[in-house]
Parts: sequence; C-alpha cells; structure tokens
Amino acid sequence: MSPWDMIFMWFMGERLFELGDLSTLMWEEGDDDILATEYIMLFLFMEAWLEQQTPRTRTRDFWILPRQHTWWDVIHKQVWHMNSEFLNTHMRKRYRMSYESFTRLVVEIGEFMPTSSEWPLARKRMELEKCVSVVVYRFTHNTPLRTLANMYCIGEANVMKYTCIIIEILTNKLKMYSKYIRAHTEEEATEIMWKFEQISGIPQIVGCIDGSHVKLRTKPALKYLPEHYKNRHSDYSVLLQDVSDADLRFWDLCCNMPGSTHDAAHLRQSSVYHSMETKRILAAPTIRMDSESGPQIIPPIILGDSAYPIREWLIKRIHRHFHQGSETENEFDRHMSKAREKIENAFGHLKGRWTILRDCPMRLDLVPRVVLACGVLHNFVICQEEALPLDADAIDEKMNGAYLHSLPGTAADRAKARKGFIKLLTKNSKLIVSNKLLNLAVSELLF
Repeated sequence: MSPWDMIFMWFMGERLFELGDLSTLMWEEGDDDILATEYIMLFLFMEAWLEQQTPRTRTRDFWILPRQHTWWDVIHKQVWHMNSEFLNTHMRKRYRMSYESFTRLVVEIGEFMPTSSEWPLARKRMELEKCVSVVVYRFTHNTPLRTLANMYCIGEANVMKYTCIIIEILTNKLKMYSKYIRAHTEEEATEIMWKFEQISGIPQIVGCIDGSHVKLRTKPALKYLPEHYKNRHSDYSVLLQDVSDADLRFWDLCCNMPGSTHDAAHLRQSSVYHSMETKRILAAPTIRMDSESGPQIIPPIILGDSAYPIREWLIKRIHRHFHQGSETENEFDRHMSKAREKIENAFGHLKGRWTILRDCPMRLDLVPRVVLACGVLHNFVICQEEALPLDADAIDEKMNGAYLHSLPGTAADRAKARKGFIKLLTKNSKLIVSNKLLNLAVSELLF
C-alpha cells in the first residue's frame, strides 16, 4: 500500500470515528435521516475506492482460437515423403516457384528477419517457412485476409504484421532490393545488347521502358486527393514504371505517382532519368556510327514508346503509327516494336505471377512497397529460371502476347533495321540539340 493510500485510510477512519460520536447526539435530537445519508455516501465512496484498488482480471474463453489443421501443416510434415515432381507442381501452382527455389527464398529472407530481442510481436513467431509462404501466397492469389488467416491457422493481425515485415526486407536497399533490382555492369550490358540486337537488329539497346497501372480496389481517402489517382479507364490506380532487359528482368522500378500522371512526367521524377542524364549508370560501352549528320558516339540506349521524350539515351519509333513513312522507316519501326515486346512480356509475367497487382486491396501508403516487393520476387524467380505456370489464374488478359517471345530476325532484317537506326540518329540528333537549347532558355528565364 502506498503512503497516499495509508493517509486516505487514516482520514476515513477519523471520519467514521467522528460520525460515531455524532450519532448519539443526532439520535437524541431526531436527525437520524441526515445521519443515514452521511453513512450511505461514505459507504459508496469507500466501495468505489476499494473497487479501484482491486486489480481486474479479464477471463478469456480462448487465448488462441481453436482452428483446424490446414493443407500447409500436412504438406510441411510430409514434404520429404512426397514425390519431387508432385511437390514442385504443387509449389508452382500455389507459390509460382519450385520447392528448391522457395527454400532458397526462405534462406535469403531469413538472413534479415528480426532476432528474438528485436521481434515486434508479443507471442513467439511462427516458423520462417510458414511466414514466407503466407506472404507469397497472398501476393500470388490476392487472397482475402480472413481467408488466408483460416488457411494458415493464424490471426488476421499476424498476417498483416508478417506481410509488413517481409515487404520491408524485400524493398530495403540495404537488404534484398539492391541485390535483385540494379543497373547492369558493363559486362552484363554488353551481353544484353547482343541479345537485343539478335532480336531486332538495333545495336546498343540495354533495356525497354514503359508504364503500367496498378489498380486500387478502394477509392483513396480525401487527404490523398483521389481525383489524381483516376486514370483514363476511370479506375483508381498508381502508375508503375519499369525498365526491363531481354531476359524480362527489371533493372529499375519506380512507383510513386498517381494514375493520372503522364508517362513523361513520371520518367522525369524517377531516379533512372537523373542517373542516365548525369551518366552515373550505363555510360559504357559506346560505339561509333556514321550517320547523315556525321559520325556519332552511341551510348547504351533505352527504347520507349511515343509518350516519352527523345534523349541521348532514350529513343522511340520514327512514326507513331505504322505505314506513315518510307519503307526504311517502317522497317525500323517494326523491328523496334519487336524489341519492345520484352517490356510487355515482363509486365505480363509480373501481373501473371503476382495477381495482387491487378486489384490491390492494400492501403494506399503500402501499395508502392507491395509493387516493389513483387518486382523483387519477379527477378528472383527469373534468376532461378522458373517458368510461368500457364494456368487460368496466371494469365493477364490485358497483356496481349505476354507469354510469346520474339524470334531472332534474319541477317537481312537486321541490316534493314540498322539502316533505319542510322536514319533515326540523324533525326534524333537534331531534336536532342533543339531540346538542349530549349532547356537552356527555360533555365535562364527561371533562374
């Protein structure tokens, strides 16, 4: 008992003693009603104080709700007794990767999982394989939170907490993000350029850039200005910008703009734009080519569509629509479109594997991190040489030709494309010079 409690008890005892002395006098004078009221008020006050001092214990019917064993428990216990072919088929259908790849992913994530002293949850954490499987299954099938909790015999809050923990591991540049999402080295860029040239006949292509909308399931809150997130299809979405190589790997991801943003504006706000402009990445290898305006040094270039601006490192088709130019120009546009199929294929694989990106139910502040996490997993399964399961759930109907690969062209086709590329260099060099003069004039006016 604290000193204040002792003082309070002494005061109440003194008050009761005074009431005892006063009761005789008031009884003789007939004021028993006043005395009774005083006793009742004092009794109620004492009862309230004692109830406050008594600790309350909440009785629980269940500390953990009884749940039935799930298919995860059955498979995890019998994993070594299964036929390897059946096991890999089962894992690819549910997690979009084989059991060997899934085990390797668990090991890599386990290196960055919080230790026992850093664990943010009150209870003991689940086994690591189960934690990873919950999150990967959620990304793969976009399963509702309550259904997923019942499937894995855990609480809904734990599903969300494990999701946030693993998303942080996948998207942190000091952990797994920089390992799988990064610009190519000079040796890797040379190999990628050779693959693109075999497909299209155009030299120096190191990647293709494009944007895709990640649809939001719910309308953003008013504080986010939801009208800015409404795209041209009248859906609420965030804009994803990717740069992919010939192997469908993403080496740059950006998802920080609302769905109404133009692709060119999104590009200028991304890190790849500033890195390529300042030549911090992919400044080499370069080649020398003779064009109609004289010899030019060609750096590694990225292919974009008609929405993107022309830069020294970014080119697009000569004409927006086919059959609008000469035969050489149309041939070049056709071969360039053949190379740009890679970014369409990459988007198809991304949304085909991780269906949460088709109708994302997460909070708006978590959506960009979910997209980046799915991009890391996309590159991981490609590094493991996992094929995309062609089941009904994995096909994105909006991605035409998402599972087709461009066949290499003949030597004659590549020669035509190279001739068109030289013509494009002449046209682009004039546009680049004019753009530089325009930017210089604007900067002088502003500053």
